[in-house]
Amino acid sequence: MKNATALPSDQITGYVVAGKPVTCPHCGGVRFHDRKTLMNTRGATFFNLDWLNRAAFTLTCSTCSRIEWFGREPTPGQ
Repeated sequence: MKNATALPSDQITGYVVAGKPVTCPHCGGVRFHDRKTLMNTRGATFFNLDWLNRAAFTLTCSTCSRIEWFGREPTPGQ
């Protein structure tokens, strides 16, 4: 597998969830790229109602590219 493409450094930051700093469970990294992600369901997609689906927030580790999912938006910090 090739190395993941590096993320722009201005989009990488540390985050806090429930009062604790987010740390990558794979490599121990503390810098992440954030994104809001739509969680599609077959039923809503079938009826062209994707806008009714809920969203989740993902943090991608800038070191190993592992993706962590959160139901609430993480707070930038650290």
